[in-house]
Amino acid sequence: WLTTVVPATPGDTITIVFTIYDVTDGVYDSGVLIDDFYWSETEISTPVIVTDVDIDFLTPKRGPTSGGVTTSVMGTGFNESCSVKFDNVDAISSTYVSETEIVAEVPPHAAELVDVTVDCIGVFDDLVGGYTYYDEEAGELPPVIEGVTPFQVDVVGGDLVTVSGQDFDEAVELRLENDIMAVTFIDANTLEFTSPAHDAGLVDLRAINPSGLEDLRSGALLFVSNPTWPPEDTGSVDTNTEDTGSESGGEGGKIEGCSCSAMPGTPGSLMVLLMPLLVAFRRRR
Repeated sequence: WLTTVVPATPGDTITIVFTIYDVTDGVYDSGVLIDDFYWSETEISTPVIVTDVDIDFLTPKRGPTSGGVTTSVMGTGFNESCSVKFDNVDAISSTYVSETEIVAEVPPHAAELVDVTVDCIGVFDDLVGGYTYYDEEAGELPPVIEGVTPFQVDVVGGDLVTVSGQDFDEAVELRLENDIMAVTFIDANTLEFTSPAHDAGLVDLRAINPSGLEDLRSGALLFVSNPTWPPEDTGSVDTNTEDTGSESGGEGGKIEGCSCSAMPGTPGSLMVLLMPLLVAFRRRR
């Protein structure tokens, strides 16, 4: 399926042309299936081919319950139709910057760790535990996990792991999935623990301060068998970055479609045309 959104001005008459290209010869035996055509009030300025979206991290990724923080949502596949939600609550504003960044103004919310969603036409992605709300009047700050070194550890356990971040309490609880680790508190920015034996794969890491405020880093550690990398090349994440964790052809056939009137709408607003296309190329004869 190819999903496309196209701007249309309300009241205008538009002509839609569907063109597909065969490969190498003039036998017109290709086909196209058009489905899920509808009008949307989402405003865009240029045509967009919708692709999968992925959220990597937010920066900053914490703020007061009153909201109002401006945060950058970093990832891939973003387009002008995308909007940001915090725990299913729309951001006060969502501003498309590029395919890798959307700037959002955080809405008010109770003090807790919440999921962040980027919702585009036809696709979306969730970042579990992507943003932390804290009660500024209580004077407590949530912990922040910024980096884990090494990123890869042995499935048999026994590797010393350093967790870098901010605002760790001396009594912080560190959970690897559901297992509580024995933590050595170095300072408010550094923790250490020894990795346990674990099945191969990515594992989440969660830091919870006595206040109940927490941070989640998804896929913080990768357990592998018999790691062979040198200690200085662990694949760890830069601790200065806040983090949580379509063929050309020859002759073709053309299908010319309708002359359509755009749906009524607010003057000057943009309507969106959504056209998923499935192209079945010819069989070679």
